[in-house]
Amino acid sequence: MADTFLISLPEGISEDDMRDIKNVLKGIDSVEDAGSVSSRTGIDPQSIMLWVQLATGVLGVTSTGIVIAQKLKELFRKKRVSGARVKLPNGTEISLDESSADEIAKILEAAK
Repeated sequence: MADTFLISLPEGISEDDMRDIKNVLKGIDSVEDAGSVSSRTGIDPQSIMLWVQLATGVLGVTSTGIVIAQKLKELFRKKRVSGARVKLPNGTEISLDESSADEIAKILEAAK
């Protein structure tokens, strides 16, 4: 089974921006698939969320997590998206606006 995590996006993000984010994610070698979370799943209907499925065991590799976070941070900066958060399978949340690469590495290492 692959590792899956969620990305919570700020309200008001456009469909085009969501599609671009999914395309960037799908272009990362260790990402198997990505998609939108429907409000019918019981998750807060106000939230805009994406799910990201990684190859098995990849989430435990800190360097891979950093690469994914950096690509997302670059894309969010380019699209002027702020307030995005990553929620790991163990419940740990990472703010992509506030966390540096070193902080993300420490969080990922601790989440193993």
